[in-house]
Amino acid sequence: MRSLEESKEEAERARARLEATFDTVRRRTKPEALLGSAKDEARKQALKAGAAALASGRFRPVLALGIAATSIAYLFRNPLLKALNKRLGEGEKHD
Repeated sequence: MRSLEESKEEAERARARLEATFDTVRRRTKPEALLGSAKDEARKQALKAGAAALASGRFRPVLALGIAATSIAYLFRNPLLKALNKRLGEGEKHD
């Protein structure tokens, strides 16, 4: 049988391990840490998609160009629409 002192020491070590585990969980579940993990994962997925698009683009360049142009137009739709409206609005004024 173990002595009372040994049991107390073992309980203290277990408590210290549990506290360390809680600290790790708290650190990993902070919003900043979760956001960083999400950004890293999104970056990895974007790189995978880009590599797949490049591989596909080598075999079908016209299709890849069309997809790229559509994607760029979608991403920059607000500035493009503003510029187009401004251009069309200025074109209608004749002094």
